[in-house]
Amino acid sequence: MASESRESLKSTLIANYRDLLVRLTRQFGSREVAEDALQDTWLQLERAGKLDKIRNERAFILRIAFNRVRDRLKYEKRNVPSDGQIEEADGRPDPERIVQARRDLSRLVETMKQMPARRQEIFLMAWHDEKSALEIAQHFGISVRLVHSEIAKAREHCASSIKAGNKSEKSVREIGRPTVLEMKSLRKPKDEK
Repeated sequence: MASESRESLKSTLIANYRDLLVRLTRQFGSREVAEDALQDTWLQLERAGKLDKIRNERAFILRIAFNRVRDRLKYEKRNVPSDGQIEEADGRPDPERIVQARRDLSRLVETMKQMPARRQEIFLMAWHDEKSALEIAQHFGISVRLVHSEIAKAREHCASSIKAGNKSEKSVREIGRPTVLEMKSLRKPKDEK
């Protein structure tokens, strides 16, 4: 049974490779990351022990790929400094980077204010509060799929605004999280919604 399930999953991965690659590229903003995720997924399927019957093999493969990327990002965040974290020898960040980061964050805050209220709150819960899609879905009484869709639309909206503003390739993750004051300006009191 285990080898049949494993072979079936590998066949599903091969048959849906292009679709999975497109979806993961959209989700993570990088074809290279998507390709690595699918390769890691293949390797994990190769090493998998006993597998029960999987109802939705495509969704199962996507979940493995998402988890592999998330694990890799966590590892890199702990162990490898990104360009934005590299500091000069005296321990202070480059002043030009500070100014640009502040501009980007201000532009991001203004862009987020243009989003529909629910999308904005979903995005903030995921990005700033680090809530899971399931927690957000339960909070709003909506599906997890809709949460993912709203987050993707919010990311796309923010990224296009940032790119238009400074013609850089920065992602929302690279800009940093808003401060408490910026969060207060984004979140309206419950009675105003």
